[in-house]
Amino acid sequence: MRYFLIILTVLTFACGNDSGLNNDNEDLAVSFVDPNLEAVVREALGIDTATIYLSDLQEITTLDASDRGITNISGISNIENLVNLNLERNSITNLGPLRGLSDLEVLNLGNNQVEIIDAISSLISMQTLLLDSNHVSDLSPLAGLTDMVELNLSANQIININALAPLFNLEYLYLDQNQVQDITALAALVNARLLSLNANKIEDITPLVNNSGLGSGDEVRLTGNPLSTESTMNHIPALQSRGVKVVY
Repeated sequence: MRYFLIILTVLTFACGNDSGLNNDNEDLAVSFVDPNLEAVVREALGIDTATIYLSDLQEITTLDASDRGITNISGISNIENLVNLNLERNSITNLGPLRGLSDLEVLNLGNNQVEIIDAISSLISMQTLLLDSNHVSDLSPLAGLTDMVELNLSANQIININALAPLFNLEYLYLDQNQVQDITALAALVNARLLSLNANKIEDITPLVNNSGLGSGDEVRLTGNPLSTESTMNHIPALQSRGVKVVY
């Protein structure tokens, strides 16, 4: 009997400890490496100096951290319910902390120092992604983001756009000021309403003619490309005859 009571006491104590650990996890203090990012979070929460807890962050769904001199976004993964995040005009290079923000639908990373976008592949709810004015060249992490509706990749270092072919829901695509020549992938974007391709190295626009979804009310921008005679004399008129506005 005494042996049974000892075991029962030990089990009760252990269970009490487990419960305490869970409560501690729910109220875990959160810190941010970059003081500028922390300042933005504090503003969003209305907390000046008090400790920020994990439970506090759950109420944030939209965060505007644009033009705040942020270089490091470590800690942002704790804001698990983020839907809309604006990080435009900062000095961000590492997107790793974005992994796991599976509810994120709108992400603005324009005018940063981003080269590698592997972390974005995990953002499965993404609908609007703005990555203009960065140093991106490899688009393969975007291939699985099939809910994407708007994508801005202007002013990067992009040559190969094959990874965009699976993005069949894409309506607005900005690829201006890159080094794109082969636009075969664009034939698959049948829901496109605007394809902005200014200032690239495009000669042959046959894939645009082969895009059965391009028609009345849609727009294609081709200014500043070395378009072939076949493109200007035959392909552009073919698109225009379908009601597509072509600017070249």
